[in-house]
Amino acid sequence: MNQIGKQSLFSTLWSYLGVIVGYIHTVLLLPAILEPSDFGTQQVFKDLAALITPFLSLGLPQSVIKYFPVAKSKQQIRGMLVQIFKYASIPLGLIGILLIFLWNHSMALLDRYEENFSTYLMPLFLLVIALVFFNLAEGWAKAWLRVSYANFIKESLARSFLVVNTLLFWWLSYDFVYFIYGISISYLLLAMVLLGYLLLKERPMISNSINKKYLPPKEFWQYSTYAILGSSGLLIVSRVDSVMVGGMLGMAENAIYMISFFMASVIEMPKRAMASLAVSLMSQYYEAKESGKIKQLYHNFSRFQLAIGIFLYGLILINLETFYYIMPKGEIYSAGFLVFVFLGATKVIDLGFGPNSEYISISNLYRYNILFLSLLALLTFGLNLLLIPMIGLIGAAIATLSAYFLFNLAKWYLLKKRIGYQPFTMSHLLILLFNIPLIIIIYSINFHLHPILQSTLASSIYLTGAFLFYRYGSTLPEFKHMIINRLNK
Repeated sequence: MNQIGKQSLFSTLWSYLGVIVGYIHTVLLLPAILEPSDFGTQQVFKDLAALITPFLSLGLPQSVIKYFPVAKSKQQIRGMLVQIFKYASIPLGLIGILLIFLWNHSMALLDRYEENFSTYLMPLFLLVIALVFFNLAEGWAKAWLRVSYANFIKESLARSFLVVNTLLFWWLSYDFVYFIYGISISYLLLAMVLLGYLLLKERPMISNSINKKYLPPKEFWQYSTYAILGSSGLLIVSRVDSVMVGGMLGMAENAIYMISFFMASVIEMPKRAMASLAVSLMSQYYEAKESGKIKQLYHNFSRFQLAIGIFLYGLILINLETFYYIMPKGEIYSAGFLVFVFLGATKVIDLGFGPNSEYISISNLYRYNILFLSLLALLTFGLNLLLIPMIGLIGAAIATLSAYFLFNLAKWYLLKKRIGYQPFTMSHLLILLFNIPLIIIIYSINFHLHPILQSTLASSIYLTGAFLFYRYGSTLPEFKHMIINRLNK
């Protein structure tokens, strides 16, 4: 198996291991140990840090990936990376100084959002520092095609650290603020682990002064400016619903929303596992002017992601009532059933449109990402502001679905109009026409069994149907050939 194949395989494995650990942490441990209001508070705390991080990262993680292939030597690459880390330290230092002078004002601002939220100002700053340096290290790892190790730390190890933090909180019964500090410390340790690994493997050229010889080109910094706006816009879109639900409906309601959000996020695992590899390969193909390979990659990723995404959506939806039956305080969190229906559909739509953002970000069209993300951020904020007071949690989910559909539609139109890239084929339609009716029929059947037996039987029917469809159909030839090769051995 070549390097790309190994990276893809291990990245996928780590992502799904992360799902298992994340399920244990988010669905089993947190609801059992924390009150819904505390559950919502710790989630908003993490979301606020994530919203601040891209502005302080200066767009450098994305720029490293894009301009890595044009570096002329390993010496130049290593020197450039060190200079980038030095530049990234500047905004963090400035923010730290600003916080010292405006500490009371910052605390008052947080308390306006939620009473006593200012208690978490210091751990919030520590978490932002950790995320900035982790994102830079992750960009470095992706550029060197060390994707699987970065994915292991981000998807699996990170959630394992959070599990340990939660268990310590339960075992030692200390104050909730120290639980929040534990989250920040966990991410600081993760950043140190990834940076330490890369330092050992790549041996960058470390010096005490900025060497102009290794400064990135002017285009690098121009791209970084757009990347700041792009990454911040994407995070605003993905996190603003949680923050607005917490502020408008309360932290307990946010906990219900986040359980559904986590279950929906399982659907996008194929994309999260493959996106790092996709952007690295597209960047290389783009520099080599191999448009045919990019087009084929775009089409294959779209079709494969849609097939896996809608399969996972159906599997979770069929078993959702059993999940609520098993999980602690499920009678409270089951109020998020319809929230999952809409958020899950959002993930399927996003997967089906393929790696459009990844291609736009590494091509000459990258400026359009800023336009689209800015409009998406405004649309998401506006729809949440309108719909949350009207229909509560479901309003937030519908706002997210509407905004993401329009966002992907705009990117699809841009790529089709400007360069003729079109991912959709008859295979996409057949995948939808098979899965949607089957999911509805199986979900509607009541076998009058214990919830776990009901789920087992319903899942078996769906798995069998999906296997036969992809085995004997022509929508996923890769899957069909893999099964035939297995049978012939």
